Amino acid sequence: NTSLLSTSNVVFPTLPAFTVKVQIRPTPDLGDNQYGVFALEDIPPNTNFWEWTDLVHSIHYTELEEYIQTTFHSHDDNNDDENRQEAIRTFLRRGFVLPHPHDEYYNSNPTDAGCFMNHSTTPNCGPPHGTLRWIHAGEELTMDYSANGNPSWYVNLCHKYGILTNVEIAQRQLILGDNKYVPAEYCVEQNDNCNGNNC
Repeated sequence: NTSLLSTSNVVFPTLPAFTVKVQIRPTPDLGDNQYGVFALEDIPPNTNFWEWTDLVHSIHYTELEEYIQTTFHSHDDNNDDENRQEAIRTFLRRGFVLPHPHDEYYNSNPTDAGCFMNHSTTPNCGPPHGTLRWIHAGEELTMDYSANGNPSWYVNLCHKYGILTNVEIAQRQLILGDNKYVPAEYCVEQNDNCNGNNC
């Protein structure tokens, strides 16, 4: 099990659970209502920029569907159901699965600014040491989603709610290049003309 740090024992200079000064900003090049994490100061290489705290809620995959149904209530109104589906998609997009052998848990961190870190095929953050190079003030902190876990239960759940997994987004980005927006929406036929639900 991953040991958790109590948030009361960790000091965050700006936003939890970042140990460096960051800001959440819109990233319009990634689509509407998309955000990223940006450095407010220069950060040297090999800096531990984020801490795993009790803000991360780990849910075993056998309990995840029940958690979703309990957390995101459904009502009869069609508009309310659309809002519910979008809330579930946001919940799944803003969490992560660790690689095997820790891939039996979905990790949700909605109150941790780490949920806004975006994927890049040329990331500046990642294992084993945190920051991979100098990151300058104003630069976005990015990571490589392809290192995440992608077990079948997670793939099936994401597809059920109409989105790609983090690893699928990373794989598609590798084909299209960092300068092309990859929609998180899942469609049966992923091809170069894919545009979310309109494939």
